[in-house]
Amino acid sequence: MSRIILLTGATGTIGKLLLEFLNEKSTTEELTVRIIVRNVEKARENVKNFEKLKFEFVEGDLNDLDSLKDPQEVFNQIERLFILTIDSPDKSDIETRLAELALEHSPSLEQIVKFSALGASEDCETNSVFRWQGEAEKSLIKLLKNHNKKEKNHLVSLVLIRPNLFMQNLLWNDELESIKGGFLIRPDSNPTSLFHISHVDARDIAELISIVLLEKDHKKHGNQTYNITGPMVLTYEEIATMLSNHSGKEITYQAVPESYYADILKQAQLPNEFIWTMLKLYQTYKWNPMTRLIFSDFQIITGKPQRSFEQFLSDYQFSLKLQ
Repeated sequence: MSRIILLTGATGTIGKLLLEFLNEKSTTEELTVRIIVRNVEKARENVKNFEKLKFEFVEGDLNDLDSLKDPQEVFNQIERLFILTIDSPDKSDIETRLAELALEHSPSLEQIVKFSALGASEDCETNSVFRWQGEAEKSLIKLLKNHNKKEKNHLVSLVLIRPNLFMQNLLWNDELESIKGGFLIRPDSNPTSLFHISHVDARDIAELISIVLLEKDHKKHGNQTYNITGPMVLTYEEIATMLSNHSGKEITYQAVPESYYADILKQAQLPNEFIWTMLKLYQTYKWNPMTRLIFSDFQIITGKPQRSFEQFLSDYQFSLKLQ
C-alpha cells in the first residue's frame, strides 16, 4: 500500500523545495503526497515534473477548515502531516484545528511535523511571528500530550522544525529591486549594534524536512526539535560586501530608521499588519541572541555541511538577477 503524506504550504518557498527533495529522495516504494490547496489546477501545474511521486489534491482553505466538504477524504490513511501555515495571529488556532481533524479522521497518523522558527516563544510581542509560532508549538504539544494519554494504541509524535532567516528572502522582488539600485536596506534604529544572523539556505530546511517525512520509523525523529541555521554568522555589511564581490556591482548596506522603513512599506500600500510584522521581525533579529548562533542539526542528520551564503549566490546565479 502506498504511504500517504499530507502537506500544507506546498506552493510557497519551502513547499516547492520540499516537493523537489521528496521526489529526489523517494525510493521505488510508492509514495502519495496529498496536498491541501486553494487552487487545484495551479497545484497540478507545479508538480507535473515530479515523476516519482503520486499526487492527490484536496481543495480547501486552511483559514476555514470546518468548511471542508469531506474531512475523511482529506485525512484518510495519512501517516504524516506537515504543517506550514501563513504567519498570522490565528496561526495557533489554525494549526491546532488541522491537527485535531487529522487525529479524528486518520487512525493511521503517526507523526506531525510542524514548521516553526528559530527563536519561537510565547514571550515575544503580541504582533510578532515568533510569538505566533511559540503559541502554535505549545498548543500542538498540549493537544498531542492529551491525545496520547487517552489513545494508548494510537500514539502520535511531534517534530518541530526551527529554521533561521532564509537566504532566499533576498530573491523577493522588492528586495531585488533595492539591491539592483545599489542598496541593501534594513530597519535599524540602533545602528551602534549590528545584526548578526546565521542565515540559512531554504534548501537545507526542505531537505531535512524531506528526510524526516520519508523516514519509515517515525520514532527516529519523534518528539525532536531541530534548529536549522547556516554555517556562518553574517552582518548585513558583510552580506552587502559578498553581494558586491559576486556581482561586480557596488552594493551598500543602509541602516534606516524604523519609521523610514515603515513609510517605504506604506508607500507600497502594504497592510498595516504586515508592516508591523516586518518591524517586529527585524527587532527580534537584533535582540534575540539565539538567531546569531550556529546549530549543526542539519549536518548531524544529513551528514553534509550546511550550504554557505557563497554557494547560495552561485547556485541561484544572483549576479544575473542584478543585471
